[in-house]
This record gives sequence, C-alpha cells and structure tokens, in this order.
Amino acid sequence: MNTWRMAMKLGNQGASLWPYFHEIGVAAITYYPVIRDDLSRYSKNNRPENWEKLEASQKGSLDHVAYGMKPGDVIYVKEGREIVSKGTVLTDYYHNTSGDILDDNDEMWPHRINVKWNDSFPRLGLLLGAEQTTVLKLSQERINAIESELSKFGWVDDLSHISVNQSELAQVFKEGSRFLTEQYFNKRNLELICRKKDQSEFICEICSFKFADLYGEIGEKYIEAHHTNMIANGERDSTLNDIALLCANCHSMVHRKTPPYTLNELKAIIETQRERRKLAKEQLQY
Repeated sequence: MNTWRMAMKLGNQGASLWPYFHEIGVAAITYYPVIRDDLSRYSKNNRPENWEKLEASQKGSLDHVAYGMKPGDVIYVKEGREIVSKGTVLTDYYHNTSGDILDDNDEMWPHRINVKWNDSFPRLGLLLGAEQTTVLKLSQERINAIESELSKFGWVDDLSHISVNQSELAQVFKEGSRFLTEQYFNKRNLELICRKKDQSEFICEICSFKFADLYGEIGEKYIEAHHTNMIANGERDSTLNDIALLCANCHSMVHRKTPPYTLNELKAIIETQRERRKLAKEQLQY
C-alpha cells in the first residue's frame, strides 16, 4: 500500500475542485495536451503523442494517478496550507470524458480513480514540503508527521476496514451526479448566456454549423456558449460580446490549448484544412 498527498485545484492559484470531487467520490487530474488520451491504453514505455508537451512535474503527477495509485492506497487532500481529508482508493485509474466535471475553463477532468473519502477527518494545519507538486508519494517520514498531528485530535480512522473487492465496488459507486456542472453554470451567469442565445440564430460562429439543419427538431435552439475571456482570469463584468456561440466540435477544439484558440485562429485552421482537402481531391481527378 502506498500513501499519497494530492492537491485538487485549477492551477496553483485557481479554484478548488475538492468539494465536487468529495461529492462524487473521485480524485481527478487534467492537463490539456493529453485530456483525451486514455492512459490505460498506454504505459510508461509507450506514451501518447502529446506527452512531451507536458512539463516534467505534470508527467510525474499523471504517472502517479494512472500507474501508481492502486486499490487500498491512501490519499491525503491538500488545500493550501492544510490537509483537509483522507480517502481510500477503491479502483484503478480510468478515463471519463462525459463532461460531468468541468472547471472554470470549461476543461474536463477525465483522469480519475474512485475514492471513499472520510467525512470525519479533522483539518490539519500542516505543510509537508514539495508544496507545488500536485501528486506526491509520501515517505514514511511525512506519513509520521501526519499521524503525529492526528494523534493530537485523538482521531480514529473509521474507514480503515474498507475492502476493495469487486463486489463492494458495485455497491459503493453511483455515477451521473450533476452537482459539479450545476454549480459551475451558476458561476457563469446563466442569464447572460440565455440572452445571448435568444438573440442568435443558433449558428456556430466559427464553422457556421447549425444543429437543427442536421438533427431536425431535436437540434432546434441548441448551441454552446464559450467565454472569449476565460472565467479563470478572475471576476469581472461581462457583456454579450464576451460570449461566442459555438457547435460542440468547435467548442472542444478552441480549448485544445491554454489559453484557448481565438475564433479567428480556429477559422484559419479550418480554412487551411478545407483547402488541403480540395487540393487533394483535384489531384486525384488527374
């Protein structure tokens, strides 16, 4: 069994996602270059194509989640200068792109393990070193420091008996929670987005796709809202001009890097690809 410390924030200074991970019983991590790569299909000797775009610290944290954490391991949750919870790992790594977890950049957190969190854990004002590291494998010395602090509270781990066999997994987990998504839409000011959509023809501002043209009635009045000035940049006053309406494909593509592509940048990419396909088609005809 290994013991880990894990931070669950959007960057070093960003919003904490810990309350939402606690709500749905997971630990999760994300980095843009490999957001859609299921790491269970790869290994440390066979990396995804975009792996080298990651920083060294990002590679290490992803490796810990994808290949290091195993059922029965322990995770301590770091929030700022505190350790705020302890959990028992219940599953191996898996990849989830359902979009049920979104941060303020509309970024998915797909690299996950399921965890049983202990709700009785006391908050500990404790720094263990390597504070900028997202996922840290704890040495016995660091584990002893945590246990020493816990002894001052007289705290007893009431989850130490948890078994991680497959029959229990089916009883423990529930999927489909909408808690996180609803919370984040509230932050984005739903009224602003609705007004923008009501004044539109529900056509993608990048590729001109309209859902109703392809899907008929079920596609009527459907489009996705994209903040051209990321929410993560901080609280501010927004106007209708700060919202772009995009199809699902274009919305995903603008977020393929940080900061996101501008609308004009993605339009240029699409136009280049169209020209290449046109040229290739003409060459085949000769």
